[in-house]
Amino acid sequence: MKRIVNLLIIALIFCSCKSYTQTETFEWKQSSLGGGGYICGLIQNSQNPDIIYGRCDVGGVYKSTDGGKSWKLVNKGLTKGSQHCIETFAISPLDPNIMLRGSGEIRNHKIVGFLHKSTDGGETWNEVSDKLDYHGNGNTKSTGENISFDYFNKGTVAAGAYSNGLWMSRDNGDTWQYQQKVTIIEVPGSPDQKFTEPAPAFFLLNRILC
Repeated sequence: MKRIVNLLIIALIFCSCKSYTQTETFEWKQSSLGGGGYICGLIQNSQNPDIIYGRCDVGGVYKSTDGGKSWKLVNKGLTKGSQHCIETFAISPLDPNIMLRGSGEIRNHKIVGFLHKSTDGGETWNEVSDKLDYHGNGNTKSTGENISFDYFNKGTVAAGAYSNGLWMSRDNGDTWQYQQKVTIIEVPGSPDQKFTEPAPAFFLLNRILC
């Protein structure tokens, strides 16, 4: 009897797994961007999944409001070529109209960089810092995002530059301060695990306490 019960349990698990692993069929179609360069990152609006931003290594930022079917450039207010070489991009989880983009390139053996902020969903941009350097068309363009909004503390943002360390903002990116050292809490999982390190260039943070 015990063996029969065990076999029934195994059969139920097998049937459940088989049902769980069934997937839908999707059809992939190419979306036309109308521009050059590589799309190195896609960032989705957490409150509206139909809104997606694509950062380009030489073409700036593209925006889709229909789940990726169509795209438009959102680079208003940016006139320098290096401001269209986007290395990193972030959307505030508390207010998706607030976003930051880090851009820059190497010219004459010198890295130049910019941080721009938008408060209207990317329609217009204003420069908030030229202290952080970025290389949007460099070898780190596909390594992920280096700007992180703090989910727990409204207005707190961390940004890792290409070569000059970690920077912090307490006012949603309007002003920035270089961090000599930071104390980091990893979440979720180990809220009591803390460690302090000199500021690295590419720290993606879930929660930061300085």
